[in-house]
Amino acid sequence: MADDNRPHPRNAPGPFYVVNGCCMACDVPVSEAPDLFTYDASNHCYVKRQPCTKDELDRTLRAAWAAELGCIRYRGNDAEVLRRFAEFGSQDLCDVPPPADIGPVVRDRVTFDTDFTDCIHLSAVALAESYHVYLLGLDCRREGLGVRFRYRVPPVKGDAKAASLTYSWFKAHWHTVEFRVVGSLASRWLVHHFSADRAGGQGVSNQLADWLRDAGTFCRVRWYSSEEWAAAGPGREVPL
Repeated sequence: MADDNRPHPRNAPGPFYVVNGCCMACDVPVSEAPDLFTYDASNHCYVKRQPCTKDELDRTLRAAWAAELGCIRYRGNDAEVLRRFAEFGSQDLCDVPPPADIGPVVRDRVTFDTDFTDCIHLSAVALAESYHVYLLGLDCRREGLGVRFRYRVPPVKGDAKAASLTYSWFKAHWHTVEFRVVGSLASRWLVHHFSADRAGGQGVSNQLADWLRDAGTFCRVRWYSSEEWAAAGPGREVPL
């Protein structure tokens, strides 16, 4: 371990750790996983408990991805965790380097359905409007800068089978998301965004994942990159 990656002394024993002296109290780790990260008396975050469940691991990795300064590191050797760090482009946060042949991946397609009878006939426009409302309802803040911002979302376009919306949260960087009904019973859907190769692409996938989770009505969620979709693979439960 490099000297400049020395762990904070209060990190819980285990593979994930926060680098001592790195934290700027950005609140990202505590926001993503408040049960796993906390602050010391000097307002420096640390790992108070290592992830034990799949959900906790997902949220820890999300915190590592979102934290701007790269203060959350991984010193373990679990091949799956190393793969995930490499796929979201943060292999440099691993003390044990992931395999060199694993590169960044943005999963920009997601399929899902529902077990709720009052939701099985949701149209593409209804889904797009739901996401629109979700974005506008987020009271977002650029952590560390104290600058408030809101998503800019023009009206939804489309019909019952296919609809789209375009939105931005930074300058004129617009992201388009397409919603489609798949299947004859209109109870399964495909959402595809078109920013996989652009800055913010992973953020769009994560925002969609948050919407699907917070809605509480969708299930059998599977994420795909363009290559995974073309190969008709099994997909993954989360985008990163």
